[in-house]
Amino acid sequence: MKPFYISLSLLFFVTARAQQPSEVVINCSWPCPTASDVCEITANGASCQPRRGSQWIMTAPDQSPIYIGPHAGLNQPCLLAPIPSLPAASSGETGGPGSTIIHWPPNTPNRPLDQYLSNCGNRLFCSADNNASPVCHLRFNPGASCTSANQCFSRNCANGTCQARNTKLARRSAGATFAEHHDGAAFNIVHVMAAVFGIIGAAIVGVIVFIMFRRRRQRKMQQHEQQAEQAIASIDEIGDGERPCSTVNNKDSSRSISRFDKFANAYCHEQRYADTATSGMTENHPSPSMQQIQLQLQLLKQQYDQRPSGGSVVPPPPYQP
Repeated sequence: MKPFYISLSLLFFVTARAQQPSEVVINCSWPCPTASDVCEITANGASCQPRRGSQWIMTAPDQSPIYIGPHAGLNQPCLLAPIPSLPAASSGETGGPGSTIIHWPPNTPNRPLDQYLSNCGNRLFCSADNNASPVCHLRFNPGASCTSANQCFSRNCANGTCQARNTKLARRSAGATFAEHHDGAAFNIVHVMAAVFGIIGAAIVGVIVFIMFRRRRQRKMQQHEQQAEQAIASIDEIGDGERPCSTVNNKDSSRSISRFDKFANAYCHEQRYADTATSGMTENHPSPSMQQIQLQLQLLKQQYDQRPSGGSVVPPPPYQP
């Protein structure tokens, strides 16, 4: 019975030590004075050092150190985390350049700094059996006896027993995944509402784009109809009488009007030339070329007057002065 009481006393001492950290001075700051350095923990102490391939580092003043390097597998030799003895902080001390006042050892609930924290891989912990070299063992299932959260699959050791992960706090402290953290009904409702609002927003945007496109198309059609009406009105004006030479150069959208403009331009040019060449002659005696042009112009007018409604205009005969 005596060894049993000794073991029980030792267990109580280790547990009390882990739960009651003291304030110490650590020669590290976060970040370190050199940005590329890290706070390295060794058996002799702690300080900011360059990053190497294998070392224990503290990423924050309230977190247990983590191992940077290769991890050990099941039944392989493992490295226990160093727990150096750091100088205690005096009353009212605030730390100096490159040093910080922290609680030591860090009492992280899911991975405390104790004799079981090691470089073992996932779901493993480090322990020595029968004074042999420490090796990696499988963690304990809920209900098994434990002295540290590092021994349990759930990373939750309470009252000397590994606890099941039956609360969100236990799941988070045990490193649960994002899906496990957000499996409640409220979280699902938020996702459903977000999806519904997203679909409604997309539908509204689609309707607005469709309306804008349809209005633009209608405006274009109205512009084409106005141009067509202007062209028809111009043709009707041409059929009612002669076009003065001062308005011959106006551009119309109809192809037949363009041909008429060419002919009228030639007529006006010929008329101006004939007026200049025969200055002094009376209007009752036009030249033969002018008579021929006038006849062709009358023929063109007759064709416009006799054209069928909505049909194409027959082009005039080629002009040969």
